[in-house]
Amino acid sequence: MEILFDIFQFVESAILFSIIMFCIYMYIKTRDSFIKKTIQMVLPVTLLFLMSIFYSYLNVNLERYYTNAEYIIENFSFLFAAFAIILIALSIDAACSYVISLLDDFKKYVKTVKITVLLIIVIFMVLGMIYITRVMNQDIKETLNRALWIFYPLGSLIPFLLSVSIYFYYKKIHKKYHSQLAKNFLIAFTPQILYTALDFFVFKQFEFQFTHISYIVFSILSFYNICNHYFNSYEAEGEIRINEKGLKTAFDFSEREMEVVELLLKGETNQKIGEELYISINTVKSHIKNIYKKAEVTNRVQLIYKIKEKQ
Repeated sequence: MEILFDIFQFVESAILFSIIMFCIYMYIKTRDSFIKKTIQMVLPVTLLFLMSIFYSYLNVNLERYYTNAEYIIENFSFLFAAFAIILIALSIDAACSYVISLLDDFKKYVKTVKITVLLIIVIFMVLGMIYITRVMNQDIKETLNRALWIFYPLGSLIPFLLSVSIYFYYKKIHKKYHSQLAKNFLIAFTPQILYTALDFFVFKQFEFQFTHISYIVFSILSFYNICNHYFNSYEAEGEIRINEKGLKTAFDFSEREMEVVELLLKGETNQKIGEELYISINTVKSHIKNIYKKAEVTNRVQLIYKIKEKQ
C-alpha cells in the first residue's frame, strides 16, 4: 500500500510541476490575469509537494552517505516545516482571491474579505509555528510530516468553504468564462471535506494525503480551460478584419504603423513585412516596438488579443 501511495505522490507532483510550468509559459506569452491567478493557486501547492518529496529523500538517503546526517536533518526540519506553513497560508490567500475574482457580488466587499483572509492567515501561521516548535521538542525528524498532516488538510478546508459560496452564487455569474472557472472550482474542491476526514481519521499513518486530489483535479481542469481560452482568445483564426479608424483612435497608430499591424495580424515575418513595405528589417523592428508600446503589449499574441477586444 505504501509503495502505491509513493508512486501516486510522484505522479501527482510530476503532473502539478508540468502544469505550473505550462501556465508560467502561457502567462509570459499573454500576461492574462486568470492564468496568473491559476499560477497563484497551484504554485504554493506544487512547491509544497516538491519540498515534501525532497525532505523524504533526505531522510532516507542522507544517513547512507553522511555520518552527520542526523545533525543536518535536525537543522533543516524546522525550516522545512516553517516554509510549509507559509506555503499553505499562501494557497489559502490565492484561493480566496481566485473566488472573489469570479463572484461579482463579493467584489463589493473586497476590502472586508481581504482583511478577514489576512487575519485567518496570520492566526493560521502563528498557530502553525507554535505547533511545529512543540513538535520539534518531541521528534525533530517528524516535524515536517506532522505539520503537513495537521495544517495542510485544515488549510484545504478553506477552498471547500469557498466552493460552498460558489454553489449559492453560481447562477449570478453572467460571464461564460467565469462560469466555467467557477464550475472547475466546484468540481475540484467540493469533495474536500471528505478528503480531509480521510486524511485525519483513516490514513494518518501514511505520508500520502487525499487532500492532494483536489489540487490535482483543479490543475488538470485549469490546464484544459487555459488551452481553450488561449486558442479562442489569442490565436487568430483566419484573417482579422481591421477597423482602421477605431484602431487609430484607440492606439494612435500612424499610417505606416497600421500597414505593419495588418501584416503582423496575417502572421508575416519581419523580413516579409520589410519586403512588402520596401523598408529595412531594422525599420520594421522599430515600427513593431512603437506599436507594442502604444498598445501596451509585449508580443504578437497579446497584440492580436488587444485588437480583437477593440473590434
